[in-house]
Amino acid sequence: MLEQRTILEQMDLLQRAEPPRNEEVLDNGVRLTRMESQLLFWLRRHPGKCLSRKFLLETIWGYKEGVRSRTLDVHIRRLRRKLGPLGHDCIKTIFRNGYSWCPSGREPLSESSRFA
Repeated sequence: MLEQRTILEQMDLLQRAEPPRNEEVLDNGVRLTRMESQLLFWLRRHPGKCLSRKFLLETIWGYKEGVRSRTLDVHIRRLRRKLGPLGHDCIKTIFRNGYSWCPSGREPLSESSRFA
């Protein structure tokens, strides 16, 4: 658990006013691409909220409504793998809706708390 807290401290993306524009390198050497960094930024910015696939695809990738793509799923999978146990514990899939950042293994808030 101590290692997970250290990684969270290294990923101090919440302090930013805007999503990162470049690749991020954490102190432990983990490299996050620009898209992974932005995805993590948005998830951590709204903890416990379900961020819809539509919102994430439009905000991060600039995709228009109606675009069907697996790119979000691939980036979520890579981000979870890079973050290790923390990524698997904190990034929750909300079936048919989107994704949520739930620190400490908490469950996402109710459907009414959906962000976008």
